[in-house]
This record gives sequence, structure tokens and C-alpha cells, in this order.
Amino acid sequence: GINAHKFNKVIPRMTVAYNNRDHRKILVIDGQISYTGGINLADEYINHIERFGHWKDSGIRIDGPATQAFTRLFLMNWYINRGEIS
Repeated sequence: GINAHKFNKVIPRMTVAYNNRDHRKILVIDGQISYTGGINLADEYINHIERFGHWKDSGIRIDGPATQAFTRLFLMNWYINRGEIS
């Protein structure tokens, strides 16, 4: 199973916080494998429809100890956004 938590709830009116988004795309699997990169998931990014012209997205897979850096980055954001650390 997984735990999910919303990050910076969107408020309908424009505020300074509106653009405070985390655009990083990180997937960590069992602390051993990680993926990062563009990895946008929409028809526009796989050239199924031509909204942005021809688009080339890329991502990388990282195995082993280097994955720990992504795990730490994720956990730092997770705990900050849950209010557990400041």
C-alpha cells in the first residue's frame, strides 16, 4: 500500500503560494531503483496530439546507492509538507 498527502492545496484565487509547486518527477522503488526526468504523462508529450509540436521527453533509471539521494529528497519534502519538520 501507499500513503498519499496533498502538496500545497490550490486556492482558487491567485496568491503567492499558487506557483509554489514541486515540478520534480521522482519515482523510488524499494529504495533500490529510481527514475527521474521529463516523464510527462499526457498525449501532448508522446506526440499523440500536436499541441506543442514534436516533443521529445526523456528519463533515466538509477540503480543502487545513488537512489538514496532521491529517497532523502522525497522524505525531506514529505515531512516538511506534513508539518513534521520546518
